[in-house]
Amino acid sequence: MDLVNMQEEINSLKTLIMNDTPSAYCIHCFAYQLQLTLVVVAKKYYEAEQFFDILTNVLNIIEGSFKRSEMLRDDQAEKLEELLVLDEVHTGSVLALTYDLNMALQKKDQDIVSAIKLVGFAERQLQDTRDSRWNSLIEDVSLFCVKHGIVISERDMNYVRGKSKLNTDLLLSMASLSPDNPFANYDKYKIMKLSAHYPNEFTDSMLEDLSFELDIYIDYMREADNEFSNLKKLGDLSEILVKINLHMTWRLAYLLVKLSLILHVATVMVERAFSSMKYVKNDLRSRFGDEFFNDCLVCYIEDEVFESVPNDAVIDRFQNMTSRRVQL
Repeated sequence: MDLVNMQEEINSLKTLIMNDTPSAYCIHCFAYQLQLTLVVVAKKYYEAEQFFDILTNVLNIIEGSFKRSEMLRDDQAEKLEELLVLDEVHTGSVLALTYDLNMALQKKDQDIVSAIKLVGFAERQLQDTRDSRWNSLIEDVSLFCVKHGIVISERDMNYVRGKSKLNTDLLLSMASLSPDNPFANYDKYKIMKLSAHYPNEFTDSMLEDLSFELDIYIDYMREADNEFSNLKKLGDLSEILVKINLHMTWRLAYLLVKLSLILHVATVMVERAFSSMKYVKNDLRSRFGDEFFNDCLVCYIEDEVFESVPNDAVIDRFQNMTSRRVQL
C-alpha cells in the first residue's frame, strides 16, 4: 500500500479513523512494517535503492502480462534445475524457516495473536541457526558473492535500534487478552501496560480498579466447563461477554477488549485494497462511480473466490439480467 494513503494529514484513512475514534491506534501489519523497514534501509544505500527501483519496474512489466509471467517462471525453473545439477544451489534455505510466518502475514483476515506466536517461533529457529550453523551459512554466502562480484558488507558495523516500540508493545499486550487455550497468554503486567496507552479512557483511579478487577476476571474465565473454555479469538470473547451480560460486570476488562478489536487499523486486506486502486482506477477509468468502483475492487481483491466461478455461470447471469439482441 502506498505510504501516503495511511500517513498524509488530510483525508487519509488514518485521519478519518482518528477523527471518529480518538482512542484508536494505527498499527500496520507485520508485512507492511517490514516493507517500511526495507524502504528506510534502502534510502541509506544508493545501490540498494537502485536495486529496488529496477525491481519495481521489472515487476510492473511482468505483472502486466500473463504471458510474460509464465515465461519468467519457466525461465527460472530451467535455470534452477541447471544450478541444482551443478550443485551451486541447495533446495533448503534460511528463508524456509520463516515460511509459515510469511504465509500467516499474507492472510487477508489476519489473526494477530497467532502471528505473534509464529514470530516467536521463527525467532527461536533463526537464533538456533545462528548458534549452530551460522559459520557455514556465512561461508556459502561469501563464496556466492565472490563468484558473482557482489560487494560483501561489513558485518561488524553498529546497528542503532529504533526509538519507538509502541507497535510491538500494543500487539504483545493485546495477545495477553486472548482467550485461547484457555487464556494461556494472560499477563496482567502487559494488560496494565496496554491500558496505560489509553489515558483518555483510563484515569488513575480506573487503573487501580482495573488491577483488582483483572485478578477476579481471570479466575472466573479459567473456571472449568464454562462458556469461555473453548474460545479462540477476541471477537468471540467480546460476543460471549455481551451475550451473558458480563460486559458490565467486567466493565474495564471489556473496554480493553473493545479497544484491542479496533487496533487493526491497517490489516493486510486494507493495504491490498489501497494497492488495488491504482490498477482498477487508472487514467482510462478516472470517472468511475463509487458503487461501480467498489464492485470492481471486490472482484479484484477476492480473485481467489471468483476464479472458482465458471465462465458459463457468469455469462448466464449476465444474459439473464435483461433481454439482449445477441445471445452471449
